[in-house]
Amino acid sequence: MSENTWLRKARLNGNVGQWSDWSECKGAVGEECVKTRRRTCTPKRNNPCGCRDVQPRQRRTIPVKVTFHQYHDVPRTKQDALQLGWVKKDVGADCQGTYFNGERFWKDSDLAVILLYDVNGFIAGIQTAFDKNYSSNPNDYPSPQLQNHPLVEEGGNYHTTAYFIPSDKICSTGRTLAEFNQQGTGTGLWVQNGTSPSSTVQIPMTIEQVRSSEWTEATCFKAMGTHFLYRMSVDMDCDDFFPMFLLYNGGVLDGFGWGYGINLQTSSRFEHPTPFVFPVMLLLV
Repeated sequence: MSENTWLRKARLNGNVGQWSDWSECKGAVGEECVKTRRRTCTPKRNNPCGCRDVQPRQRRTIPVKVTFHQYHDVPRTKQDALQLGWVKKDVGADCQGTYFNGERFWKDSDLAVILLYDVNGFIAGIQTAFDKNYSSNPNDYPSPQLQNHPLVEEGGNYHTTAYFIPSDKICSTGRTLAEFNQQGTGTGLWVQNGTSPSSTVQIPMTIEQVRSSEWTEATCFKAMGTHFLYRMSVDMDCDDFFPMFLLYNGGVLDGFGWGYGINLQTSSRFEHPTPFVFPVMLLLV
């Protein structure tokens, strides 16, 4: 029975109220949880069982996971981050930065994962960075055309940044607890492609939308999904390769990753595809 069908039936047999807000997650930090919402129903006198079809609704909230084949959970609130040993990267800095929006947190001084929280302490984005002067860099990566678009230099490091809510909301109003409980990790995906937090590009949320955009479809790779790469072609200049790939499963966006042209050995979170895997991942369709 569809929701509209049982709702019409319930209204014939009882007075049905509006849905409540989604409940909060309970349990260990970072674990998957089930949220519940309910609606009231008062049976009519002539049908005391008329509300039997008005059942609570549930949905699963999936945590943010990082690092392929490891899938480590990361905290989605600043409070949880502090409990798990994450610390503020820019001590004394405000939410509104010169180059990025959000309070930045890292763990064990690892530049591979930097979490961004809004003014109310809810997850707002994620960054990866590496030392501008990393010694093993025979190709002088990044190329001039990628510097600050999207690899933004700040504090001696190059950063790639993705936001889960519009960047102009992060340090102004942020999200309320009710919005966070309803929306989860975010409302979309925006990639910063300039030196200002407002210089963002919104990522298509469905495979139909991305197929009609400038993102190029590549292969579907096991345990990842269908890859899309920005303006990819077989004869393109490697210096123009946009260091990001999108992943779609079930017709919707459910992941993304960064792809740098430099062999970074500074964190166990950086993956190093083998000569066999890399061309398969980039095979265009």
